[in-house]
Amino acid sequence: MVPEDGTRVLQLLAGEVDLIASVPPIMLKRLAGAADVRVLRSAGYRTIYIGLNNKIKPFDDLRVRRAVAHAVNPQAIVQGVLGGVGAVGGGLESPAIGGALRGLAPYRHDPAASKKLLAEAGFAGGLKTKLYLPTGRYLMDRQVGEAVQAQFMEVGITAEIVAPDWGALTAALNKLTEIPMFLMGKGSPTGDLDLTLTLVTQTGGRMNHFNYSNAEVDRLIALQRQATDGAERQQILRRIQEKLYEEVPAVVIFYEEQLYGARSSVQGVEVHPNESVSFARAWKQ
Repeated sequence: MVPEDGTRVLQLLAGEVDLIASVPPIMLKRLAGAADVRVLRSAGYRTIYIGLNNKIKPFDDLRVRRAVAHAVNPQAIVQGVLGGVGAVGGGLESPAIGGALRGLAPYRHDPAASKKLLAEAGFAGGLKTKLYLPTGRYLMDRQVGEAVQAQFMEVGITAEIVAPDWGALTAALNKLTEIPMFLMGKGSPTGDLDLTLTLVTQTGGRMNHFNYSNAEVDRLIALQRQATDGAERQQILRRIQEKLYEEVPAVVIFYEEQLYGARSSVQGVEVHPNESVSFARAWKQ
């Protein structure tokens, strides 16, 4: 295990290791210019988002949730923080997943609209909250959180960053009563929407840290499980995703790309979008 990004890259360049995961974007140009190294880069199933607890004030108010959405500028984060790594979009599901609703744009970055919504919700003078995030769990998660924090300041949202260790963070999230706002990632081991919808957005779902509950969404999730016609199921999934977009339980920041670095002598490594790696056909020259 080599948790330090720079150390992994140096080991790869020196030929001490054959393959490294989670290449930091800042190192991509260096690796691309190395004669004995190549970069494996592919889309993944993981969405990185700002989650909002829909039962904790002030995020129980849709106007505040939409104000948060208008305050965030995902494109600026992808370009400025991640060096162009990752894709932007408005839907909670990565477009790499079958059935994901493509074409949903991020909420328009509009500080004026954000301030107007905050004022309508009773926060004309701004609001204070806490933004919980992991460190080292996702691609540049701390830096992404700090960029979001700065964008919030432009509209009067003061978000104190709290970064507990992963175990403490997940334990607090699971209580559903302690964390108002959080940066997290949502992947998909199966590549089918049913798993993540059931876990993440269904009332009482084990990973529904948004504390989101909508009777229509629950009904539609159950209905798509019973659908035997593929086109019919896609229509149901579309409606679920549109409803989630409208009600903003989370604000999507970006869809992760998977970045691996490999020695040129290594062939046949398969990086799958669910973040698993297969060495079944791997070989070295």
